[in-house]
Amino acid sequence: MPITLDQLNAASPEEAARMLDGLYEHTPWIAAEALKERPFQSLAHLKHAMAQALARGTAEQQLALIRAHPELAGKAMVAHTLTAESTHEQGQAGLTDCTPEEFARIQQLNADYNARFGFPSSWPCAGRAARV
Repeated sequence: MPITLDQLNAASPEEAARMLDGLYEHTPWIAAEALKERPFQSLAHLKHAMAQALARGTAEQQLALIRAHPELAGKAMVAHTLTAESTHEQGQAGLTDCTPEEFARIQQLNADYNARFGFPSSWPCAGRAARV
């Protein structure tokens, strides 16, 4: 069921944090920090507060968020434990239709990338971060 800004603004800090659970790969510190900006005037205000909370996080916190992101065609997909959003994204990319050989190759590439850079290759900024 959709949550309104009025509900989010009126909720206790604990309930509001539960309402935002799942955003940013289940990283609760981001929601907790963003909620300090309540009351939110718009969805854009909420999104900005969350992005700013992430930007203020330590390097270790940010890296933990990156590492929490599921790998493409990884173990979470096989175990059916991806979020609905990640399942949709990976399905749209055709990863749910891989042959066993393609799947094995993707898993090897994931392992190689993670060994080299220390975070999953599926992170949206992984390519940029690897070049930095």
